[in-house]
Amino acid sequence: MLADVHTPLQLPAVLLDNYLEQGWFRAGRTIFNTNFLHFDGKLYSALWLRLILNDFELSKSQNKKIKATNRFSFKVQPFELTDEKEQLYADYKTGIEFNTASSLYQLLFDYQDIIPFNTYEVAAYDGDRLIGLGVFDMGKNAAAGIVSFAHPDYKKYSLGAVMILNKIQFAKEQGVQLFYPGYFAPGYRAFDYKLTFGKSCTEFYNVTSKEWTSTLNYGVQHDLVQVLYEKMNLVVKGLQMLDVPRELLIYDFYDLNLTLQFNGQQLFDIPLIVPIRQKHKYQIDVITYDLLTQKYQIIDCEVVYYLPKPAARLGHLNQNILRRKRLIKEASNIGDLLNLDT
Repeated sequence: MLADVHTPLQLPAVLLDNYLEQGWFRAGRTIFNTNFLHFDGKLYSALWLRLILNDFELSKSQNKKIKATNRFSFKVQPFELTDEKEQLYADYKTGIEFNTASSLYQLLFDYQDIIPFNTYEVAAYDGDRLIGLGVFDMGKNAAAGIVSFAHPDYKKYSLGAVMILNKIQFAKEQGVQLFYPGYFAPGYRAFDYKLTFGKSCTEFYNVTSKEWTSTLNYGVQHDLVQVLYEKMNLVVKGLQMLDVPRELLIYDFYDLNLTLQFNGQQLFDIPLIVPIRQKHKYQIDVITYDLLTQKYQIIDCEVVYYLPKPAARLGHLNQNILRRKRLIKEASNIGDLLNLDT
């Protein structure tokens, strides 16, 4: 699946390593995988990253950032939730323009008192004042950075980046081989900083080949959203050749499998579709491209939820929540799928 979530009651260190190796990540007390993001109605690819720590060395610019924070102290220790850290998180939120969790408790625990992760923190202090916090999980041979934030009064010191470097250095000192900083999204610059920690030792997860590849070899062919648009535009053109004009739509509910309410229902999880016929209110046939099998598919979908009055969004399907019912046909090229003479 392209979007899934698990809620383990226990997560041994080796199992966390295995999840991270396959492009999964932590959210609250769950662990999930996804390959697509949407911001302001636009689709982006989520490409998961890791650093090979044996090859990691601090750069000149990183050493400069660390030197600029020499007046502060940094403590790496097992994570403990306190009122002081909650207040720091609340202060941090006043200085950002994007939405995030309402509290640190919600962000890390998701309103549960126990989490199955071995969680550590980097706490930054100016004297006795807590000014920054970085949270990360430790596995056996891998570590994963979860969140870093600082008081807005200290924005000029790049404490977020310095705390991430502290996480990396601590993990390396513990003999950990891999550090997972999260994802970057091609075309969405807010996450590009994750590519700067170790350019020669950073890899991204290629979901189609199930392999980790150096970011130095990244190309547009690895951007899943761009690949999907290229493939699906061929669907629209092929249907036009048959005098059957149809519209390419963004399916807004592609990531519902990530919510505990819907997880396990095997909902449709590909964000671009071309609806070709609706047999009745609760059944619709669509064409899509499966990135995992690399085949075009005509799928008979069941409408498991119908939203009668969604907000109108041009170019989006946001009225029907779909589940795969039956694979009608699949082919490696659009000509064979549509029986075109090519």
